[in-house]
Amino acid sequence: MTKTLLISICCFVLVILTSVFFIVIKSDKNGSKSLGGVAQGQSYMSTTTHDFGTVSAGSSKLLKNGDGEFGSVIITNSTAGSFNLYDATSTNHGDHATTTLAKVGASLAAGTYIFDVVFSRGLLVEFQSSNIASSTITWR
Repeated sequence: MTKTLLISICCFVLVILTSVFFIVIKSDKNGSKSLGGVAQGQSYMSTTTHDFGTVSAGSSKLLKNGDGEFGSVIITNSTAGSFNLYDATSTNHGDHATTTLAKVGASLAAGTYIFDVVFSRGLLVEFQSSNIASSTITWR
């Protein structure tokens, strides 16, 4: 009976220690399990065309200054408008938008369009008309 009791106590202690290991040691400092697979600093930033407010043909918006990676355009509701994305910081002659990263045409079907293209000067969006598709632009 003493041998059976000793084996039962050892099994109980082993179960408790295993539970403590998986609950405390395998979790992060907030007590939750890490579910992410992206290294810090590698996640995408994004903006929606709704955030731009009212735009006019030929107007532009700098999304990121400096180098980075243009990820994708997610069209959620197409319209007759279009916009271009450039590796530039302005459309002025000092840093004219000469490297075209993407052209998002009028009436493009809703969906995700992945580019994963690097840029060195900045990510600039230029609107071709005042109508623009409801979309999200991602970069990092």
